[in-house]
Amino acid sequence: MAQQNQGIYKLSYIPTGHFYIGATTDLKQRWFIHQSMMKAGRATAKIQELYDKDRDLNSWIFEIIEFVEQKRSLDKKETAFIKQHFNNPLCLNTYSRATSGKRGAKIKTISKHKIAQNLLGKNAPGNIIRRPANLTFISPDGVEYPNVKSVKQFAKDHNLLQSSMNQLANGQTNICDGWTKKDGELPNVGRVIKYWPEWRIRKYFPEYTILSPDNKEYKTFSLWHFEQEHNCTVVTENNYASFREKGVKSNIKGLTDIGQGWRLKGVPTYQIVWDGKTYNNVLSVPKFAATFNIRNDRFKNALIKTHKYKRSFTIVEDTI
Repeated sequence: MAQQNQGIYKLSYIPTGHFYIGATTDLKQRWFIHQSMMKAGRATAKIQELYDKDRDLNSWIFEIIEFVEQKRSLDKKETAFIKQHFNNPLCLNTYSRATSGKRGAKIKTISKHKIAQNLLGKNAPGNIIRRPANLTFISPDGVEYPNVKSVKQFAKDHNLLQSSMNQLANGQTNICDGWTKKDGELPNVGRVIKYWPEWRIRKYFPEYTILSPDNKEYKTFSLWHFEQEHNCTVVTENNYASFREKGVKSNIKGLTDIGQGWRLKGVPTYQIVWDGKTYNNVLSVPKFAATFNIRNDRFKNALIKTHKYKRSFTIVEDTI
């Protein structure tokens, strides 16, 4: 049976139909590598020229042509596919044969560090954690300024306060003197875990402790990856704040019937006493109410601060 993670692939630019044929021992990671190299301006010349036209990764598609069982057969297979299409003017391959070099060779630590930095984007680690690689500012008049590489220079050119624009870029504020930031793709910690040792990841990324509906602890460096893996929404202090008095919305992913859900450690929960029975760690009062067919406006809440991160209240049926 062929290895399901090595083989021949085709990278296509949808608007024009141009394509590139390649081979890799890690198909799952190869598309991410192409993306990072294009964003960093370090892809092969022909690919980079097309990407720079719109700088939109949605204009590209990554397809697997064939899985290859033996690694030593990759070059032969790749060369055969390239030669079939090399005379096509839409083919982006520079050579008519495979140019794998040391495919599959172990990567030195310093090279792994450089790859991880490329995956994070052109900015240095630190601010890049919160700042999109394709940073775009929007002026008070609605004019977009895409691909800002230096906030310092941008602020100088537009007579703006650099510290305030840095806060805007980092997501610490939503507006600065009428300027706003367009949402962009944030760096993906899941892509660098493969290359960075744990101590370096801890230096730049926070480690989250997550509690499940049944109060089990999980740890992760990437909330997004965790939510995808467990098909849930993790409640944080930020997205909980607007629902603090009634609990979180009843339609978030991963809630149990009685409103227990996934949350960061430290997010307040409720203890509900209903009809003589106690229910702990409830996040969503609306979900609890829907399960027991209770109207939200018929709750009489007696909030009791049992300790710093926990609240309790007793629900009493309205007899009026």
